[in-house]
Amino acid sequence: MYYTNKDIIRYEKGHYIPVRDKVIMEDEIEVICGKTRLGSYPCTNKERDLLALGLAYCNGYQVNANTPVVLEDNKVLLPEIAKRTQADCIISDLRYDADDLLNRMQQLRDRPGLFALTGGTHNGALIYQGELTACTEDISRHCMLDKLIGVVLKNGWDFSKIAILLSCRVSESIMRKLVAAGFPIAVSMSAVTDKAIEIANERGMTLAGFARGNRMNIYAGDRIGKGEKCD
Repeated sequence: MYYTNKDIIRYEKGHYIPVRDKVIMEDEIEVICGKTRLGSYPCTNKERDLLALGLAYCNGYQVNANTPVVLEDNKVLLPEIAKRTQADCIISDLRYDADDLLNRMQQLRDRPGLFALTGGTHNGALIYQGELTACTEDISRHCMLDKLIGVVLKNGWDFSKIAILLSCRVSESIMRKLVAAGFPIAVSMSAVTDKAIEIANERGMTLAGFARGNRMNIYAGDRIGKGEKCD
């Protein structure tokens, strides 16, 4: 159970009404890689293995589908892992049609989950081989993204062949995770910041925001076009 029921007072149209409301639960997870403590993170206490893998990968560790993960109470333990070399620029021939991306974004918005129950999570999804293949959610947008990166690692997929959909604002810190992973295309329902656009342009990433209904804003890159096939 990742939410709890609370007795609250709801104010609506001039009336105060006692109701039972579903409230998202918040936990804190500590991630340790060998002898290095990567940190403690407020999060939704599910898919902790994926969170740890994604977090370690974005911190430059050479994790993959075979990396052992040990779950202990509110700790996640990874072994001592070598550092990996990170590319300076994202190289990918992946391209997507804007309408296809918007349709998949709507699928993400419509899916049942903790957000539908509580309104308390950030959501994200992966598009791989033209299909919406994985969705994650968390109270933390950073942990939600770490979990999606963990999904890619667990499945041994190629980051350069995946587009990522996000419900959250894309700030500098989120963008740095995206480029550290190597996603060529990121599309958000929400706003992006000027720093995020700057990093996307520097690292060769396609970035779009405000993807809702039948419109989106493309801020960087040229991998979103009309009539492009979803690979």
